[in-house]
Amino acid sequence: MKNFYKIKIKTNIGKTGFTIVETLVAISILTIALTGPLAIVAQSLRASFYSRDQVTAYYLAQEAIEFIRNTRDNNSLQETRTHTDWLDGIGEIDTIDVINNPGAETNKLYLEKSGNYQLKRCNSVCPNMRYADPSVPTNSSKLPYGEDDPGLPDSKFIREIILNRGLADESDSRNIDWAKNREVVVTVRVKWTTPSGEKNVVIRENLFNWQIENFEAI
Repeated sequence: MKNFYKIKIKTNIGKTGFTIVETLVAISILTIALTGPLAIVAQSLRASFYSRDQVTAYYLAQEAIEFIRNTRDNNSLQETRTHTDWLDGIGEIDTIDVINNPGAETNKLYLEKSGNYQLKRCNSVCPNMRYADPSVPTNSSKLPYGEDDPGLPDSKFIREIILNRGLADESDSRNIDWAKNREVVVTVRVKWTTPSGEKNVVIRENLFNWQIENFEAI
């Protein structure tokens, strides 16, 4: 029995281990070493997400301008249209609204796809665009953004459209009606909220009335 205890004591004498202080120091060094790379990764992810949203917002803004441009072109190609009909069919606003607000913005509008595209007046605030997740089978025939479907969730994007009458020279000798109907300034703002605050993309384009050259002064 005495020999057994002697062997056991002798075996334990040569063993060593980490103290609590040494363990804490090792953890601290490891944490400091990982902080830099993790911060870089987090910053890269934020930049990637922002770039993705910025590109999406740009195309959503351009879509609204292309809708108005397409309406202008279709009206210009119809022989039954007159020079004052060049913006007819874009929705809850027509050429008269633009003509009667020289240099001032009309009520903000938003573009919605309810069967056909159409502009609608915003109330105090334009609504969020709805998002149709393309990975969901029931959304296979829908556009990712802009569908008028109450069953779809809101996206992060809000699209505001403003129509201004162009800076027409109303002293033009042909007549004032010609001047008022020759140009419209389309401004589209798409905004969204990020952890660092609100971001937005703004596109502005001047559209001209093709039919105006064929309009004779009266």
